[in-house]
Amino acid sequence: MKKIIISALIFFSIPGWSMDSKEMEEILRGIVEADSVRETEQTVKNDETPAEQPLNPEKKAESGPETDLKSSPSPEEALIKNGIQLYEASFFENAKQRFENFIQNFPESSYRDLASIWLSRIYLKENDDEKALNILKTIGSDSGEYPLALSLLGKTYLRKKEDAKAMEYFYRIASLFPDHELADDSLIEIAGLHMNSNRGNQAIEAAIKVIKDYKDRETLDDAYFMIARVFEKDAVLKDFSIARKIYKIFLKKATADKAPFFVNSPLIKKVKSNLQNIEINYYGKIISS
Repeated sequence: MKKIIISALIFFSIPGWSMDSKEMEEILRGIVEADSVRETEQTVKNDETPAEQPLNPEKKAESGPETDLKSSPSPEEALIKNGIQLYEASFFENAKQRFENFIQNFPESSYRDLASIWLSRIYLKENDDEKALNILKTIGSDSGEYPLALSLLGKTYLRKKEDAKAMEYFYRIASLFPDHELADDSLIEIAGLHMNSNRGNQAIEAAIKVIKDYKDRETLDDAYFMIARVFEKDAVLKDFSIARKIYKIFLKKATADKAPFFVNSPLIKKVKSNLQNIEINYYGKIISS
């Protein structure tokens, strides 16, 4: 394998959470050499609904709005609970009426933002992005639902192909809420956006941060995949020997090591396909699947 050009990488810095270039160089070299990134014992979180992402077949559900309401609820709680039950039973129009009525009748309720989250999801199902954006933007930074609102805003702008705005919201989560369960997902989204815009250095930085700071999160496999993909595709950093090495490390973790977040990764098939493409087209051999 030719010498890695890590030291030549100039990484994009994000105030508040970016790593210095030396630290990132060491982590990236460790990944490629498969000897310096040590993984701690990891516990898979219980998930609900997988998010819909192109490069990140997100295994972690969005942080769902709180549904553990009291068994003898107040009128406000009863209306929210009924709306959630209708939503989960796929009676979306009825659920929408409940949440819209709630917001109109209980504008000062502590559950208002919760209703807004569920209502925004219904608007998104109806492909009414503007209504979803408008209702999500009513959720203030002092709300417990604010991180989830930021995530939904980012994903909505992503769906509208307004990548700059999407990036803004994902950065807010990663910067303001580094301990939140959506922080690592946001970094993967950031990495994907950078990669798709041929900003390979920035994509690698975001992915490395996941590997460094979120070893117990389900996005760990996404981060390895993202780094390999950058070296496979990026116009500036393209290096098939590095991409090949990282894909092989990924598969070793998934098969021989049975590593958490790799062994059942939905990315395994794509990793095998990408690796085989590299082997056939650039090394002149076929690998077994």
